[in-house]
Amino acid sequence: MMETPPAGGAVSETMRDEVHDVHVPLRRNRSFARLWISQFLATLAWQVSALAFPLLVLAATRSPTQASIIGALNYATILVYLPAGSLADRVNRRYLMVGCALVEAVALGSVAVSVGTGHVWFWLLCAAALLQGIAMELFSITELSALPHIVSDEQVSEAASWNVGRTAVAVLVAPSVGGALFGLAHAAPFIAGFVACMLACVLVVGLRQPLQASVRKAAESVSKEDLVAGLKWLWRQRFLRAATIVTAGAEVTWGAIDLVIIFRAYEANATAWEIGIMIGAMGAGGVLGSMVSGRVQRKFSLKQLVIGVFSSEAVLIGFLAFTNDPYAMAVIVFVASLGFPPWNGALAGAMMSRAPDGLRGRVSGAQKLIISASLPLGVLAVGPIMEAGGGISGVVALVLWHWAVALFAIFSKSIRVPVATE
Repeated sequence: MMETPPAGGAVSETMRDEVHDVHVPLRRNRSFARLWISQFLATLAWQVSALAFPLLVLAATRSPTQASIIGALNYATILVYLPAGSLADRVNRRYLMVGCALVEAVALGSVAVSVGTGHVWFWLLCAAALLQGIAMELFSITELSALPHIVSDEQVSEAASWNVGRTAVAVLVAPSVGGALFGLAHAAPFIAGFVACMLACVLVVGLRQPLQASVRKAAESVSKEDLVAGLKWLWRQRFLRAATIVTAGAEVTWGAIDLVIIFRAYEANATAWEIGIMIGAMGAGGVLGSMVSGRVQRKFSLKQLVIGVFSSEAVLIGFLAFTNDPYAMAVIVFVASLGFPPWNGALAGAMMSRAPDGLRGRVSGAQKLIISASLPLGVLAVGPIMEAGGGISGVVALVLWHWAVALFAIFSKSIRVPVATE
């Protein structure tokens, strides 16, 4: 069933204006601004609650075990990537994003009410955290799938890079915002999250143009073939397959680097403020990287980006072996973080521009599954390494691993195949 525009002269005029938005710079694209801000609000609500949930559990139960269970639920959302992608291809994407924002709002609102009434149940917190995480990931996959209908083909990579910067901004400000709100009142972070998600809902409702070419019949059953169709398509694309594997390998490093630099700073008796500056520097690097992504992507090819970004990261991470000064490490991780948004945006743009519209959700979910599944591996591996050999051993392990990833990118035949000729 085709998604048809609503009737009415005034609305039709609005739709013509928004369709024209596709051909203007991103900064003047009103539809992209609505979509970007709506996802930013949902992401910020998720990041703030990711801090507030464990704090609330500790305040209510004083149980580190229960707090860790709440934290582990963030990784449980990995299990929904494939079905989420299928849903993004099967259902009207606008309605789906509105529904996700409402689910997040209800989940956070229920926690705020429970705190306000003095009845904080652990099972409710777990259910709310899990529901919010699933809705957040589904919103994200659906938004990326809709992006080619909001911006021109030439802007997809840059727009995806802006999305990386959006996440970096949320990661940068969420800890201070969440901590301040929780200090004000235990229910405050969840009330703020509820309001943010409702605003996101309103912004998505305001989008008038179609966000997909067609919507499949709801009566169609979801089969195993349907769920893995995105994985199969991605695996048949030589460059995209290799680039996804390289990115997943790099995420092993980035998933562990927080722990490594914190431990190195701890060895140097750094203060909590100095450690916070280090972690914030990575977010700041991501924000600045997203701001220059368009220029970088226009200047370098995909092959040059993948080789250049991962090789330079391996060199820069190596400098962590020569210092445990928190300010020096902040500079190193700031510079190392600059390359990720241009590369991530370029990869997402190449994937979205090549994938058929009816398959974009499942391809996005498949790629996110492969990359995200690698995140906890570095943390699990580097902890015992540093316990045995100190912080320097963790740095050496990350450098060796990242150079292996970079060398794979340099010598992979699939990386050398231009995307346009696959």
